[in-house]
Amino acid sequence: MSKEHHDERAARGRVEQPDKTWITECLRLLKPHVAPGSRVLDIGCGNGETADLLRAEMGCQMTCLDYAPSHLARVQAKGHETICCNLDREEEVRQVEDQRRGQYDAVTSLEVVEHMFEPDTLFRLAHAVLKPGGVFVVSTPNMAYVGYRLYSMWRGNLPPSQGHHISFFNARRLWQQMVICGFDVEKMEHFGAGEFYLDRAMGRHGGLFRRGWIRALFWAGLHAGGASLRHSGLIGMGRKSAVQPLGLSGAVREDAYARMPVPDRREALARIMPLLPAGKFDEHPDFMRFCEEEWRKLENKEG
Repeated sequence: MSKEHHDERAARGRVEQPDKTWITECLRLLKPHVAPGSRVLDIGCGNGETADLLRAEMGCQMTCLDYAPSHLARVQAKGHETICCNLDREEEVRQVEDQRRGQYDAVTSLEVVEHMFEPDTLFRLAHAVLKPGGVFVVSTPNMAYVGYRLYSMWRGNLPPSQGHHISFFNARRLWQQMVICGFDVEKMEHFGAGEFYLDRAMGRHGGLFRRGWIRALFWAGLHAGGASLRHSGLIGMGRKSAVQPLGLSGAVREDAYARMPVPDRREALARIMPLLPAGKFDEHPDFMRFCEEEWRKLENKEG
């Protein structure tokens, strides 16, 4: 089954759930920063629940971006402006960037980035269409959550029944993605708690000792661990900076960098270079090497 076929089948069967925790968290973060009449783009709009609430509670003018026909038909019927765009197709994303550049006061994208082959694409799109200083709110499952960790440890799998997930984030990884793609991170919070995934981590079999040990580790994570262990969801808010975005993916980064004028290259690298000695990107040696080499080239030219 192709990703497109999977997404459309999921869209046809999806029911509206405006009380989803990530929608509630998104509205809470946005309210102090979005005035009535603000233009907001919702990337990966689904059935339009987020758009409905932002319009009803905050008076926002909503635009909904998706590519599943069933989703687009539903949000159009509600009176929202729509954009049809497959985020996995570079030519479609660039067309939206060119047509909508600098038009929105805020961008939201809830539980979408984990479905993408190239997460850079979503963050770069948000940066392109935002007005200077506009805010971007993004949510995704928190892979540091103790339930996910124990399930993977004892069952040997990534969490199932989460949809077509192909990219995974914890708070550090999401922060890195936002910084690399030109955002000043203002909030990075965890949400959602409880026994989610405990039963799957334990399973039905395996003996009383093993199942008891898993339960003990789970409860230790919930009650003695930090926020990253206790909560299954993750949400970040960033503000668009004047610095042009790069990309964590080598292919995206090199293409973006090649199209930048020299002053923009210097600004983008100058923002990253002080973070490298602090270990902020240690798990991405290719990215670090690229930044160091290109910074050296710029300095040599100017010297």
